[in-house]
Amino acid sequence: MASTPCAKCNEPLGTRASVSSSTKTYHQECMSCHSCGKNLVTEGTYFEDEGLPYCEYDFCVLRGLICAGCDKAVTGSYITQLGKNWHPEHFKCAACATPLAGQTFYTQDNAPYCKPDYLDLFVDKCDVCQTPLEDEYMQLKEPQLLQFHTHCYKAYVKDPSVLKPKRGQSLFVFWRSQPN
Repeated sequence: MASTPCAKCNEPLGTRASVSSSTKTYHQECMSCHSCGKNLVTEGTYFEDEGLPYCEYDFCVLRGLICAGCDKAVTGSYITQLGKNWHPEHFKCAACATPLAGQTFYTQDNAPYCKPDYLDLFVDKCDVCQTPLEDEYMQLKEPQLLQFHTHCYKAYVKDPSVLKPKRGQSLFVFWRSQPN
């Protein structure tokens, strides 16, 4: 009577130590992850997909369940944001690392940001007070582009010297003399 062959190496199982998955039997040394080759007997846990054994990590890669924040398998609770899966504790602001799970967040270049960092890094600033122009604002385009909160524009009209240069820029204000 012929011995059953190992599902990986196809040699008879014989008297060598063997282990069975849900559908196949292997020599202990042959029971390995189909993707990375890690021995699954020493690993202690395995997962199957289409009859093939996988370690936890590669099974999660196969299923798209890798945390975008730590590159580890996502098991247990997770969130899906920006087309990626995250452990809740790893979904953080790209600038300051504030946890964002369950919070309102903003995106730039497919990265998440908390509101203060998003406003500081990506939103135009008022030329008078230098705070972000979140809501309604005004623009003057000549002789140079100027942007104002409505209340700051009123201050500018009264006294144009309230203008402040934007980061890295010099501000030149030209005054014309009125003809006599």
